[in-house]
Amino acid sequence: MTALQKFQESRRLKPDGVIGPVTFAAFCTAYDLTAAQAAHFLAQCHHESAGFTVLSENLNYSAERLLAIWPNRYDTELALKHERKPSAIANHVYGGRMGNVEPNDGWRFRGRGPLQLTGRSNYRRFSESLNLPAIVEDPDLVATKYAFSSAIWFFRANNIFDLCADIRPETVLKVSRAINLGNANSTKKPNGLADREKQTIFYSKFIT
Repeated sequence: MTALQKFQESRRLKPDGVIGPVTFAAFCTAYDLTAAQAAHFLAQCHHESAGFTVLSENLNYSAERLLAIWPNRYDTELALKHERKPSAIANHVYGGRMGNVEPNDGWRFRGRGPLQLTGRSNYRRFSESLNLPAIVEDPDLVATKYAFSSAIWFFRANNIFDLCADIRPETVLKVSRAINLGNANSTKKPNGLADREKQTIFYSKFIT
C-alpha cells in the first residue's frame, strides 16, 4: 500500500491511490490547509516524488551522473570508485553536514518522504515536532508511516505555506524556488518548473 493509499485509509476513504476532490478535501482537513495551500503542497510533492511513487532516495548513480549532479564533490577517479554504490555515495555527499556525525549517517539519513527529508538534523527536528524519537531511531518511518507529515513539516518549518495565498504563475514560481532552490526570492529557474506548474494547475481544479 502506498503512502497516498495509507493516507486515504486513515481518513476512511477508498484507498485507490488517486487524488480527486474528496481526497483533496481530506488533505485540507487533516492538515488544516486552505485550498490554495493544498494545491501547492500536493503539486510540489507530486513533482518531487514522481507522482507519489518515490519516497526514498535511491542514489544508485553511474559515475557520469555523479559528476553531473555533484561536480564539486566528485572527480572522475572517485566517481568511478563510488558508482552504483548508494551507501558510499550517500556517506560521501551527506557525511559531516546536516547534523550527520556518525560514519554511516549520510546513508541512514538520506532523503525520504515526498520532499526528501535529508540529514540527521532535519530528522531530529521533525521527530521533535511530533514528539516521536522513534523517527530518528528508525528513519525509514519517514518513507512509510510519516511520509506526508514530513512534507507538511518541511513546508511549515520553512514558512512555505505563507507563500501560498493564490495560484498565480508568479506564486507557483516562488513556491517552486523555495522547494527546489531553498530560496523563494532566488533569480534562478528551479528544476522541473514546467511540471510543477502543470501539477499546480491540475490540483487547483479541486479548489471550490
